[in-house]
Amino acid sequence: MLGAIVVNDSAAGPALNAGPFVTDVFVDPRAAGSGVGAGLIRASCARLRLAGWTSVSLVVTVGNLARALYERLGFEVRHEVLRVVSPD
Repeated sequence: MLGAIVVNDSAAGPALNAGPFVTDVFVDPRAAGSGVGAGLIRASCARLRLAGWTSVSLVVTVGNLARALYERLGFEVRHEVLRVVSPD
């Protein structure tokens, strides 16, 4: 297996509209940069369009290199969230 994608029917939090939500995209490190991740996202979006969905959401951490891929595939930043983790 070179990769996998998990798409849920909605996001867990209220910051995103209800609808398909990409929870995870996994690519075997040996296949990184080969287009597997982009192919998984494109295929999933195409199937969702055929099912009548007009948008798909996801969350990406600031600094994650995958953000550039998501933007090339047409995803747009709609919300930014900052979180502070308190020390123990």
